[in-house]
Amino acid sequence: NIIEDNKRIYPYGNFAPYVLGFTNVDQDGLYGVEATYNDYLTGIPGRTVFNKDAHGRELPFGYNEYYEPEDGLGVVLTIDEVIQHYSESAAEKLMKDYNAKRVTIIVMDPNNGDILAMSSKPDYDPNDPKKPIDEIIQQEWSTLPSEELQKAWFDMWRNPAVNDIYEPGSTFKLLTTAIALEENKATPNTTYYCDGFVRQIPGENIKCWRYYRPHGQQTLSEAIQNSCNDALAEMGLNIGKEAFYKYLKSFGLEERSGIMLNGEALGLLKEPINMKDVDVVTQSFGQGVAITPIQLTTAVAAISNGGKLLEPRIVKQLIDEDGNIVRNFESKVRRNVISKETSQMVLSIMKDVAESGTKQAYRPGY
Repeated sequence: NIIEDNKRIYPYGNFAPYVLGFTNVDQDGLYGVEATYNDYLTGIPGRTVFNKDAHGRELPFGYNEYYEPEDGLGVVLTIDEVIQHYSESAAEKLMKDYNAKRVTIIVMDPNNGDILAMSSKPDYDPNDPKKPIDEIIQQEWSTLPSEELQKAWFDMWRNPAVNDIYEPGSTFKLLTTAIALEENKATPNTTYYCDGFVRQIPGENIKCWRYYRPHGQQTLSEAIQNSCNDALAEMGLNIGKEAFYKYLKSFGLEERSGIMLNGEALGLLKEPINMKDVDVVTQSFGQGVAITPIQLTTAVAAISNGGKLLEPRIVKQLIDEDGNIVRNFESKVRRNVISKETSQMVLSIMKDVAESGTKQAYRPGY
């Protein structure tokens, strides 16, 4: 007898492994799109139906029919192969330049929620998912007992963009700014004074990152260019803990984004009843909160697209073996978070940051 078998091959090796995931020996998806779309990808196995006697022997003149297997469907990812390549190259470079333990990059189209790239380094090759790519890690793992080795595998397979929470730091200042503008607690021309220290919380030693050379008098737009903690602290206190919490929840930071990848984590926010003024201050510049990279990405996309919080999309179509579209997955708007006017104001401030603040971020034409 010749028995048909199949095996999944990933021709590009460790290219987008956290998006693709991998399968076990029975071709069941375990991680990534392989897991979440396993039912579509698997198809229906072939089978033979026949009559048999009490000993399991086929009856010579009994019923016998063979049913052909049905192929599974193909999934069309939203990932742009070129952008994914550049994001992976950038992540590799950042790992080396900053001796980082982990680098994660997400590129999202804010108008429809499409994930154009999602890369994390270090990663693995889904063709051989139990073998780390880094030779030093390979040597370290060779001496691990089986339980620790299994834990190391699970840690390597986790998608940091979706499964891990972290303190977002200064990137969070965009959200604080958007909330202050939406709540009419600030305008782009509101002024703040930075003397290097946050003075509103007695007994707490909270500094601006440039306390040794304070920013002095500055407008809101200039404060964001300067990434000034002092100004953001005042902004956060003006918003107030109740409103702050309401908007952060609305931005989706206490719920799953809805991306179709397994094991998505929830963000951690303090409820107003448990917040002191010092918590409001640190939260205003991204400390004392914990969110996933995909949550931050969707929140910033909402600021960029006129205020719509979108569900991030990783698969846009299912196709058959002839390339015919079987199903489309449409973009989903979860809710409106801020007004178009606020969105435009924050975009203008972001543009100023790129042109006059973090100048290496500026690209002509964008």
